[in-house]
Formats: sequence, structure tokens, C-alpha cells
Amino acid sequence: MIKKNLIALGLFTIMGVTQLNAAQPNQLLSDKVAQAEFKKISLNKALPRWTKQEGTTSATKTVNIGNKSYQIFNVCQPHNCFAEQVVVAYAPSTKETSAVYSKFNEKMGTQQLTWMTNQAEISIEVKTVLLSSLTGALENYPQKFNF
Repeated sequence: MIKKNLIALGLFTIMGVTQLNAAQPNQLLSDKVAQAEFKKISLNKALPRWTKQEGTTSATKTVNIGNKSYQIFNVCQPHNCFAEQVVVAYAPSTKETSAVYSKFNEKMGTQQLTWMTNQAEISIEVKTVLLSSLTGALENYPQKFNF
């Protein structure tokens, strides 16, 4: 009886993991066009290697600003999300891409921001969304960030 329960539990676990993997959210690392645009805008920036090769990602959020829909990607340094993060705003219809890299110095209590874009400038609305995503406000109040 115990053996049957263990087998059933094992099958249930495998099925659950398979379903979880099948339902993976869109992420910067899986969106090749957005990833290519991020590489272009970060090419001449002094960013750590993890921003270009690896990172811990969260589910992509969608925000509408004006008549454009943006995908918002969050990526952070593995095992150190609090200290180093990148947020990317990508509009698939126009390939407009803006991002901010945040590095927090815990000892000094300071945060350094590096802004990047393939536009002439980053609009105040896009900057607001990027900063809100860094702080968690976008995750907690997504309906408040459609302009």
C-alpha cells in the first residue's frame, strides 16, 4: 500500500512539474527579438556579465501607454535580486526598447541607475513604469500603470 502511494505521489509530482514547465511565462530570455533589442541598447554600457547571459526572471507584464502595448521584463542577478536588477520595457509593434539597470549599495544606502533606450529619450510614463517595476509597485498594482 505504501509503495502504491509513493508511486502515485511520484507520478503526481512529475505531472505537476510538466504542467508548470508548459505554462512558463514569457521572459526576456525566451523572447529573442526583445533580447536582441536589449543587447543593442546595452552594448556600450558598463553592465555586469549576468545582464547579458543569465539572470533570474519573473513573469512578463503588459502595460499600455498611449496607443502602444509594452512588455515589461524583470531580470535580476541570481541569488542577489535585491542588489542588482534590470527592467526592460519593449513595444513589439515598434521595437521601442528602454531599460534601467539598478545597483544598490547596501553599505552606503545608495542606488545607482543606468538608463538605456533606442529612442531619442525615455518618456516620463515609461520611466515611471520601469521604476515602479523595480520597487514592486507594478506587480502589486498593475491596473494603475496603463496611461
